[in-house]
Amino acid sequence: MSAYLPVESIREGAFHAASRLHGLDLAEVHDVPVCHPDVRVFAVRRGKESIGLLWLDLYARDGKVSGGWMDEYRAAESFRGRVLPLVSINMNVARPAAGATALLSWWDALTFFHELGHALHMLCSKARTPSLGSFTVAPDVLELPSILNERWLTTLEVLERFARHHRTGEPMPKRLVERIEEARVFDPSDGATASLGYLATAFVDLAVHLAADGGEVDPVAVEERALADLGLPPAAEPLHRVTHLRHAFAGIYEDRYAAGYYCYLQADVLAADAAEAFLSSPGGLYDAATAERYRRTILAVGHGVPAAEAFRSFRGRDPDPEALTRRFGRKS
Repeated sequence: MSAYLPVESIREGAFHAASRLHGLDLAEVHDVPVCHPDVRVFAVRRGKESIGLLWLDLYARDGKVSGGWMDEYRAAESFRGRVLPLVSINMNVARPAAGATALLSWWDALTFFHELGHALHMLCSKARTPSLGSFTVAPDVLELPSILNERWLTTLEVLERFARHHRTGEPMPKRLVERIEEARVFDPSDGATASLGYLATAFVDLAVHLAADGGEVDPVAVEERALADLGLPPAAEPLHRVTHLRHAFAGIYEDRYAAGYYCYLQADVLAADAAEAFLSSPGGLYDAATAERYRRTILAVGHGVPAAEAFRSFRGRDPDPEALTRRFGRKS
C-alpha cells in the first residue's frame, strides 16, 4: 500500500482538500526561519487575506521526539490588533535513501490529515484572545477537527488524484480502496475494537491515579490488575501501555489528559456526527455550505462559545451517540 502513498503526494492531497473545503491557499515560502533544513514553511491565505503560517517538520532525526503532533507557536488573537497564528505539523517519517521517495504507511497518511485538522482549527480561529483560542477548548472538542479531517483522506477525490504509485503514477487500485474501507471497521487503531482499546487505556489511567496515596505506585502491576478485571477479548488491547503513555503523567497540555484519555471516545462521537452532517448534504464531504457552517460555528469560535452550544449551532441539536455505531458499520 505504501507504494501509493508518497509523502509529497499525500501532503498535496491534504492541502487540496483544505482548499476545497475552506478556500485556503497554502504556498511554500523560503524567507522564514527554520530549525532544520528539512523543515518547510507554508503561507496560508484565503483570497488576499493572510491567515497564518504553517511549518512542516515531517522527517525523523536524532534528538527529535517520536510520534506525530501539532504545535501552536503563536495563537490567533485580535484584542490588540490582529495577530496571525503560527502552527506546525510534526511527524517522524523515515528519511528515504538519496534519490528515493519517502513513502507513508496508511497510518502515517491518516496522521498527516489528523494533524492538519488540528492546524486548521488553530488557523481558522477568530478568538479575541489566546485564552479563548482553539487550543484552550476541552480535549474532546480539541480532537473533533483532527478526527473529522481524517475522513477526507478516504474520499475518492483525494485517493484517485493523489494516492498514485510513486514509480508508475498509476492510481491506487479500486479493490485496494475497497479493502481499506472493509478493514476499517475491524482495524484496532480505527475501528470498533479501538473503542475497547481507548476504554482499556482510560481504565488503566484512572486505576493508576486512584492507586496513588502519597506513596510509591507500581504502574505495571496496577495495569495488569486493571486489564485482568476488564477481561478484554483477544482482538482488543490498550492503545498505549502505562509505561509509555505520555498523555497521562508527563504534564503535556497542563495535564489535560490526566485520567481523561477517554475523551477521544466522545471526540469520535462528535466527529462521526459532524461527518454525517456533510454526508447528508448535496455536496457530500465537500459540501460548501456545510463547510462554511462548520468553519463558522466550530473552527472559528475557540473557547469563546460553550462547546455544547457551538455543536448545536453547527448540527442543530446535541451530538447523537448512534453516529459512532453507524461509523463502525452498525445499521440504524
